[in-house]
Amino acid sequence: MWFGIWGPNNLPPEVIARFSSAISEALASPAVKQRYEVLSAEPIGLDQKAFTQLLADEGKRLSTLIKERNIVIE
Repeated sequence: MWFGIWGPNNLPPEVIARFSSAISEALASPAVKQRYEVLSAEPIGLDQKAFTQLLADEGKRLSTLIKERNIVIE
């Protein structure tokens, strides 16, 4: 399970940095960690490049699964 935040393509780098910093700070807080523990999840923060790669990898993985299982969208 993963969550992400998207913005417009022309979002200034300083805005991205502020969001990234705030999210990393929140994920490191004991209160947030405790909430994730209840879900048996571990919060990790990815930078923009790593998250983009995660999305690409997930897309490939799911595409392969759909083809292998002959899943048809109705």
